[in-house]
Amino acid sequence: MAAQRKYLPLLTLFIAPWLGNACSSEAANSPASASNSGEGGHSQGPGGTGAVLVGGIIAAGGMASGGQASAGWASGDAGSTAASGFPGGGATMAGGAVAYGGSNGATTGASGGAPSNGGNTGMPVSGGRTTSATGGATESTGPTSASGGATSPSGGMARGGFVAGGGSTAAGGTVAAGGRAAGGAGAGGATGAAGATAAGGTGRAGGSPGLDAGANPDGASGTGGSDCTFAGGNVTAALFPNGLTLRKVCSSYQVSGININDNGVLTIEPGVTLRFASRAAIDVGLQGSGKLVAVGTAADPIIFTSQEGQPSPGFWRGLVFDSGTLSGSKVAYAQVSAAGANRDGCIVGAASLPAGAVVLDHITVDKVGDGSDGVLALGNKSDIAITNSSFVDIGSGSYPISVLADSFAGIGTGNTYPVGSVIEVAGGTVDTTVAWSNPGIPVVVTGDVMVEGTGSPVLTIGAGMTLEFAAGVALQVGKAASGKIIAAGTTSSHVTWTALGNAPQAGDWAGVEIWENGKAALSYAELHYGGSNTGDSKGNLTLESSASTVQLAVDHCNFTDGKGWGIYVPCASTTQTAIITVDTYTTYSNNALGTKGPGLVGPNCP
Repeated sequence: MAAQRKYLPLLTLFIAPWLGNACSSEAANSPASASNSGEGGHSQGPGGTGAVLVGGIIAAGGMASGGQASAGWASGDAGSTAASGFPGGGATMAGGAVAYGGSNGATTGASGGAPSNGGNTGMPVSGGRTTSATGGATESTGPTSASGGATSPSGGMARGGFVAGGGSTAAGGTVAAGGRAAGGAGAGGATGAAGATAAGGTGRAGGSPGLDAGANPDGASGTGGSDCTFAGGNVTAALFPNGLTLRKVCSSYQVSGININDNGVLTIEPGVTLRFASRAAIDVGLQGSGKLVAVGTAADPIIFTSQEGQPSPGFWRGLVFDSGTLSGSKVAYAQVSAAGANRDGCIVGAASLPAGAVVLDHITVDKVGDGSDGVLALGNKSDIAITNSSFVDIGSGSYPISVLADSFAGIGTGNTYPVGSVIEVAGGTVDTTVAWSNPGIPVVVTGDVMVEGTGSPVLTIGAGMTLEFAAGVALQVGKAASGKIIAAGTTSSHVTWTALGNAPQAGDWAGVEIWENGKAALSYAELHYGGSNTGDSKGNLTLESSASTVQLAVDHCNFTDGKGWGIYVPCASTTQTAIITVDTYTTYSNNALGTKGPGLVGPNCP
């Protein structure tokens, strides 16, 4: 039956005009009494059309041609109200409580029950209640259910009506042939085939405009595909072996929360809008593995927002990628609006998120809740790649992006940020070789950053970058294992390391510390307000060891406003000396203890 129904709308396009004319012609040639009185004639009431085909405002049972319902060759007075009142088909229209007929099939019949040509029925429909083609009062009852339902697919209001092709239960569901369909108030019904259970599922079979009933027999617990009734819950491989796709034709979706786990895959088509309840979220890979693929287009972006009429910042939680997130998860050409309810981030990467699992491209993050960040990456290894994205309406105390040190390299090119905003590096260890590119706004470093690892990692700071360090924070190189820092400034675009704040003071941050296993090469760099002159912090740049493994090369740099030295060089024996090269173009000013010193061996050393 599903295959037959699939082509019915197309067939109707060719039949409807001819049959409509034929009915009108026959009605015009019928006796007047047959038109309105129900002598078995072909009745046309004020709103009926005689035979109203699939393709009326609601075909074969919905509101047809302005009438309440029209369901075929109606008998006159024998119906509840034929030529006057509710036209064509008696008390209930085609596909009402009875299939393709009136309250008793095709009305009670004309002139005391004489057969009234049987309404528009007479053909059994998948075993539901069928109506005699010639007997107004006569009807036969087929099997109790259609594929397990209480009534047949011709039960409830017929195809094109409010509920198409489905009585109480069709194909095992609450409402058959679901979804909204072209031409009626709901094509094939307000909800989809299988309603509560279609082929064992919760959702619809087909149901979106233009889709045939039964074309896609998967619901919330079906076998895969799409679901117009989806309102949140679990997306797993067991429930959707082929994944779940949310489609534009069903948009917008009202969502209470989505959990993508146990090898589940959720795909979202371009143009889909998802509206989230308060504090709801999409959680990916929290229990087992999962993947989210939400890729819109420039002309048809995907929108994640709140259920409010006027979305307010921080209404729902956002998108959360956890340790089970599968590689290939991507959000592109999408808007994430009014998220951040947890005061963490609108898009969050968990600490254990696998490296390189998530890509964000051409997204817009706006209406960020106070205390939440646009993107918060709690893990290392550049786990979230961010390119060509815009951040607007960032809340108080929030950053457009907050990452740990080893994830900063994921921040790519083409991103735009609000004027006056900064990106946060919340400390962390760089243990693989990475390069940081200038994001175009300052970077605030709020925790110690270490560059060290078994593979002797190298961290390169790109030209033009400004790093502002919070009070007492240091950049440490080679402390527990080998590591190297490179400041790759140019004549026109220096690298700047300075203290955080509008009115920094000497010694506000600890400075750059080169330890026993560390190396540093600084070109066209500015170091300001570093070195508290306590503990390990003795200058804007401090060599913590004089071991021969230490290497420092400085050219065209400027060290100013340190509480200790411009460059602190420790005393050492003549047999163990660090390799230090400082060119003559490097300058110093306002360092409390001097330019560089006390020296490897010199007058200030014991």
